[in-house]
Amino acid sequence: MPDKPIEFTELLKDAPKNWGRWGANDEIGALNFLTNEEVLRGIRAVKQGKTFMLGVPVARPQGDPLHPIRAQPIHTLTHDEGFYISGRSQPFPGGLKYSDDVIVMYPQGTTQYDALGHAWYGDKLYNGYDPKTTIGGLQKLSIEPIANHGVIGRGILIDAARYKNKKHLDRGEGVTLDDLLGAAKKQGVTIEKHDILVLHTGWLNRFYEEGQNAFFSGRRLRRTRTAIQQRARGMVPRDGDPLDHRRQRRVRTRLQPRTRRRTGGASLRVTLQSGRDF
Repeated sequence: MPDKPIEFTELLKDAPKNWGRWGANDEIGALNFLTNEEVLRGIRAVKQGKTFMLGVPVARPQGDPLHPIRAQPIHTLTHDEGFYISGRSQPFPGGLKYSDDVIVMYPQGTTQYDALGHAWYGDKLYNGYDPKTTIGGLQKLSIEPIANHGVIGRGILIDAARYKNKKHLDRGEGVTLDDLLGAAKKQGVTIEKHDILVLHTGWLNRFYEEGQNAFFSGRRLRRTRTAIQQRARGMVPRDGDPLDHRRQRRVRTRLQPRTRRRTGGASLRVTLQSGRDF
């Protein structure tokens, strides 16, 4: 029989945390480090003016990289040249025409920031907020405070895949603190206090190049489909957690307190798993 997964309450009981550090009403966590001075430091770091797009296509005919429990986006054209050709619409005065569309989607199928209220364990959200504040919409820890503050500062792109001489990291392969520091040294950059780390694992491209079955493990897909079918039939799966015990143990081995201190607790995902790009 597989080992019983360790509860996060037990796993993180001695880990440092920033709850209360910026007051009882804080909703942005370590982004408080990104002050006006940090914004100016980031601006001074610009040398060439090159830009790197972190977005991904939405509503592709081949599908987007959404977990199978989430539906694919629905993209509908609500107005286009056909309306004028058919006579259902007339141009505005002066001959002005327009096109319009609507998208219904799970944001997780794109690149995005997670609000601090997106995930939690036990009976507390970040900073001690009650999970009941998520009912009907995030009353606390939504993405709005992060958007209002902005995520602007000195950024560093760490190419973990290139550092390990791979096109992409392997399934379940983590990125350790030593990997981060080693990649930075190889790239000739120095990670400074309050820097924003953007981690390239190459994993997202695997979905576009090899398809869903390569991106999500076949075992997970089968278990997810079975769980969805059982839920539709009113059945309760024996194992309702799609993450198996081996993945739980990987989280345990990579969630190290010293790693949290080096990152300021800003984003644990940087050092956890390679299953998702930023």
